[in-house]
Amino acid sequence: MPRIALVADAGASVGLGHVARCSAIAAALRARGDAVSCHAHGATARLSLDGIAWQPLDWADVPDGGVVLLDSYVLGAAAVRSPGRRLAVLHDEGEPPAGADLIVSVAGVAAPAGAEVLSGLLHAPLRADYWDLPPRRVADRAGRVLVTTGGGVFPEVALAAAADVAAALPGARVGLVRGPYMDLAPPTGVELVDAPASLRDELLAADIVVTAAGQTALEAAATGAPTLAMVLVANQRANADALAAAGAVRLVEGPGAQLRATLAELAGDGAERAALARRAQAAVDGRGAGRIAARLAALSARGGAA
Repeated sequence: MPRIALVADAGASVGLGHVARCSAIAAALRARGDAVSCHAHGATARLSLDGIAWQPLDWADVPDGGVVLLDSYVLGAAAVRSPGRRLAVLHDEGEPPAGADLIVSVAGVAAPAGAEVLSGLLHAPLRADYWDLPPRRVADRAGRVLVTTGGGVFPEVALAAAADVAAALPGARVGLVRGPYMDLAPPTGVELVDAPASLRDELLAADIVVTAAGQTALEAAATGAPTLAMVLVANQRANADALAAAGAVRLVEGPGAQLRATLAELAGDGAERAALARRAQAAVDGRGAGRIAARLAALSARGGAA
């Protein structure tokens, strides 16, 4: 039985961000030769991402021993703890949970008593598609803009942002991502990118990306895509601030005049797009999942809970 289990939020109400980043960690563990099981909290059926199989969460299937990595805004540490189990947590909002042995915080967090912390953008757990990308070559002209707001929520924001891109950059080709749980039809003149298994190729092809400031913003940074990020939910704020502090993205409040003005400015400034690309790939190098996997394996080797 695997001694490392991953438990992540899933389903239409939360999209695929939690499952995506935990699948990246699962893939990194398997690349090391470590066995892992994956359990989706909120899912009603089995699902698969990047070759990683997820089963709906049933605590009877989660081993009492070993390590559980928890990625949830609903389940707390108390739900996971057992006498023989060590607990790791992916954390990006509020106070760090009490009782965790390991906290992974992409945005950065102080270490609570008794816990080890992996902190900062270099610990962003990205899928294998993003592990070894070359430096971005930035085009002189911004001809392609990609708009995405997540796997299943905020279709109205996606539509408004796509309309802003078309208004601000009339000559640009605009792609609008429809996530797997999203119901929308693109405006006239906007290309639909329909629920791709990965956004890697779309991000690499885009000269500018407009995205929610969650997992996709980290993926965009790893590709070096010049990115405008929007904070759409509170748990994206710390992630957004960390990316902005590194100069890896430009933050905008959402669709509207600020987005249109920033798009026009960035499209006309190739040097700034190139600088954004360099800073983004320096801040998010794509290898965070491997760093996390190594620490989970070390924690598992230490045996039962302290």
